Amino acid sequence: KLLTLWEAGMPYRLDPVTLETLGQDFLGDTKPLAGKLAVNYMPGIPEEYQPDMLGGKAHTAHPKMCPLTGNLIGWTWAQNPADGSMQVVFAEYCEDGFEKVAEESHILPNCALAPHDMVLTEHYIVLHFNAMNMDQVSFLSGAKGPAESLGMDARASTRAFVFPRPTLSKEEKQKYSPFVVEDIPACFS
Repeated sequence: KLLTLWEAGMPYRLDPVTLETLGQDFLGDTKPLAGKLAVNYMPGIPEEYQPDMLGGKAHTAHPKMCPLTGNLIGWTWAQNPADGSMQVVFAEYCEDGFEKVAEESHILPNCALAPHDMVLTEHYIVLHFNAMNMDQVSFLSGAKGPAESLGMDARASTRAFVFPRPTLSKEEKQKYSPFVVEDIPACFS
């Protein structure tokens, strides 16, 4: 499978010989996501009354290959506009046939924007968040484009979310539980 990846949507599949675009690849998801923003539906509103543009998800442009298992590890994300959180779903795919080995969902509080990249260790996935914010109302209403809706405080501290890998056993997940590193100095990379 040959996929092209970008930051704000699902991958596109290409023909590996001709490089012809074959369309979006939803990585096994059967729910129609094409043309939808990576924003979860609004709670308390029946699905038939939700705006058509909501209900999608985006996939990271920077998955990682585990040198120990050969698994490809990536994540999808979607904003939760009601409370300003973000849902991330980590998935590990086997190197033979791109079959999903494991996946796990997490909610990240106070996350207006998806992280750009991740760090992968033997036991953890680390997401580092910049001190950026997004004016979601202006973006969702169409008053501003995505880049116009972004703001950054280059002097603000940042934080990192650390999660156990989805393929860890129950016992390992108790040992390697999720945690947050707060107050990382500005411009840390």
